[in-house]
Amino acid sequence: MSGTQPDRPWERDEAAEAKAAEERKYNRWFLVVGGVIVGLVVLIGVMSSVGDDSSDTGEPSASSAVSGCQQFVERRLKAPSTADFTGMAAIPTGANGWRVDGSVDAENSFGAKVRTGFTCHMHSSGDRWVLEGISGL
Repeated sequence: MSGTQPDRPWERDEAAEAKAAEERKYNRWFLVVGGVIVGLVVLIGVMSSVGDDSSDTGEPSASSAVSGCQQFVERRLKAPSTADFTGMAAIPTGANGWRVDGSVDAENSFGAKVRTGFTCHMHSSGDRWVLEGISGL
């Protein structure tokens, strides 16, 4: 009788019933864990869309200032494609003005990777950044 259909349908296969109950229990946990994961992914997506992007207000954001400074720094490097930026911090300095501090690891003229600290002073003018000064490079 084990592993096959019973000749008498009123007889129960307790092992098969226990296995089916275990599978239902596993499926429930799978659905719960899957639902939690999907919920977290949706929550992260919603939270990431509520960033510091200030395009709604027309004012520049810190992430935009950092990106602008990185572009100014890359223009001054011997090998801009090797640039790795670290420790970037943007601080507002007044009406549309920003000071951005950070470091860049990039290859010099001899091909050696060197870390250099820098500070950009800049302001936004419409949809572009204007560099007022850069130090450290």
